[in-house]
Amino acid sequence: MNKQISTDLLEGLDGFEFEERADYLPPSILAKWSPNNKHFRAIQKKLTQVGAKLLVGPRGAGKTHYMRHAYLDCKENKNLPLPLYVSFNHYLRLETYIHETSNAIEIFHAWVLAK
Repeated sequence: MNKQISTDLLEGLDGFEFEERADYLPPSILAKWSPNNKHFRAIQKKLTQVGAKLLVGPRGAGKTHYMRHAYLDCKENKNLPLPLYVSFNHYLRLETYIHETSNAIEIFHAWVLAK
């Protein structure tokens, strides 16, 4: 049985059609691409509670999607905590320093603080 895939979600993407990373998608598209199920809502509830959160997982697991969705929810709802969203997707440029310099950790910390 073949299923037809709706292209409605792709409307209005312009230059985003080849960039599927959550940190580059417009908020309206991110919201449309987010699931509406019990598991997703439970994670969003945990992420929007007070306190720092850390999501750990392999690339492509949806960590950025979850965090950015929670950030946008908090930004829209003043009853939720103040959202701070920081992306470290450019930190990979610093990985070469790990093997080349003895103060790689200090360089990374300075870079994080500068962000």
